[in-house]
Amino acid sequence: MVSLPKYSTSGMKPELLDFEDAAGEHLFIKITQSHPKLSQSMIEQITGMMLNCGSNTEILHMLQDDDFLQRRVEAASKILSESSKSCDSPDKPEADNAPGNDLYEADNAPDDDLYEAVNALDDDLYEAVEKLQPDFAPQITGMLLELSPSMKRRIVACPMELQEAVDRAMTMLVPQGEGGISDLGEMVYEVVETMYPQLAEKITGMLLELSKEELTELIRSRSRLQQKAQLAYKTLQEASSTV
Repeated sequence: MVSLPKYSTSGMKPELLDFEDAAGEHLFIKITQSHPKLSQSMIEQITGMMLNCGSNTEILHMLQDDDFLQRRVEAASKILSESSKSCDSPDKPEADNAPGNDLYEADNAPDDDLYEAVNALDDDLYEAVEKLQPDFAPQITGMLLELSPSMKRRIVACPMELQEAVDRAMTMLVPQGEGGISDLGEMVYEVVETMYPQLAEKITGMLLELSKEELTELIRSRSRLQQKAQLAYKTLQEASSTV
């Protein structure tokens, strides 16, 4: 949930905001103006997803480029709507019957119990996402935390829905349109650095010779990216041995 900034009641200057608060306010206003048919709740969820999934550079890009922002809003809306549909689908496994879900049934619990239940659900969600996308688990989980508790319970309980949710989140994380190569490079570098920290820059540079489509697929598949990084490392090792 996005918290809009609070202003001083002294009639003087507004309180200073940090980057996320200020960016969240401006994103919320821009989305409200460009998508008047969206509910305030939906706009708050979308704004929260954008703040959680984007770097400061990407958030500034959204604020400065209306077309880029439009694509991000459409992607976020699709994630939320598809998650809602899958939650209501009758042919999906009933997450409410999954083991351990009684931990999250805290609608009528005291505040402390509710707080602990929500934290437990969020922790389980992070652990589940981390198994599929360890390098982008914080960003993906941040996006999924904007979903309702019932949707989050279903995602945690059903591996198929978890995979679908992660895939949808990755489509929003992977940069689209012009200027995306540098962002893709940063994402590739994050993974390569965990494997070959001393050669991360060189290996990333080699991988950036691939097409944007190939890079996008590599980022969505950690195993394939690791294979490409290993191949690039081997090439560097062979080249150094012949010098």
